[in-house]
Amino acid sequence: MGIFLDVIPMSGFIFSRLIRFEDFIRLIIPIGLVHLIIGIILYPMFGIVDLLGETGKILTEGVAFGRMASVSGSLGFASLMFMTSIGALFYKKKQFIFLLFGVICAAQRSGWLACFYGIALFCYANMKKGESKHVKYLILGIFLFTILLSYVISTTNFDISFFLQRFEDLDNANGERNGQWIAGWNNFLSMPIGTGSGQIGQVAARYEEGVYNVVPDGDYFRILSEYGIAGGLFYVVILFLYGITLFTIGKSISLKRCCILSIFGGLCIQMIGSNITEFFFTNFLYWVFVGYLFAELNSIFVPSKSKAG
Repeated sequence: MGIFLDVIPMSGFIFSRLIRFEDFIRLIIPIGLVHLIIGIILYPMFGIVDLLGETGKILTEGVAFGRMASVSGSLGFASLMFMTSIGALFYKKKQFIFLLFGVICAAQRSGWLACFYGIALFCYANMKKGESKHVKYLILGIFLFTILLSYVISTTNFDISFFLQRFEDLDNANGERNGQWIAGWNNFLSMPIGTGSGQIGQVAARYEEGVYNVVPDGDYFRILSEYGIAGGLFYVVILFLYGITLFTIGKSISLKRCCILSIFGGLCIQMIGSNITEFFFTNFLYWVFVGYLFAELNSIFVPSKSKAG
């Protein structure tokens, strides 16, 4: 199972060479909207799913109350909503607010933080390019969205206590993850070459009784455990190269590069507390963005070849 969840999705790197980035973004935004509609229907707080009777109970089995999800769990859903919302912010602005709603209702803190990072980088890049009007429109849109959301909450029975609790439980979440990360480090010390794919993360935590400590909430330590020194060095290099690319943000930065940096940076943030590279579909999307990041790096370090191509 680890091969299907972690290795096969790496084909997304090759896929990124077969489709233009702009076309890819415009392709996944409708997918995100479809998942959002499914999420709204299944969201317990709206009560729509209750109208489906027994079928609704089957569809929502295992879904945590207060966390919007579609056909996957809320973590994978939050990651998809984040990627598509930031993509919409750059290329399909009218869909941004709807997908942002999905990020919020997923109630995943890593998704919130990733989305905040993506929006912040969008604003920073536009200010550097001297296009502050985009930032003003964004702030105005979020302001109006906040007013509308406040009105809906105040006039309905929508319970926001769960969302507030997500902030109050930060200490508990940090303590739980710290234990997992220490366990992941101990796995690495006992097996520096790696335990192998699928031995530590989500699959092992739910379906297998392995001999290693599980790390279902921390991609970096899971990767270090499963792929050892080689995997750890690979991701250190990726993060280093990403950091270098951030320095290219300026007046001449392209819309494409800025969008890649915003989404990939948010994914890197999500990987701190969530195993997004193990979730179906989002793991494939992650490797697609790795491919686009490397393509941008190639255009930075080998500009003559990129122009010739």
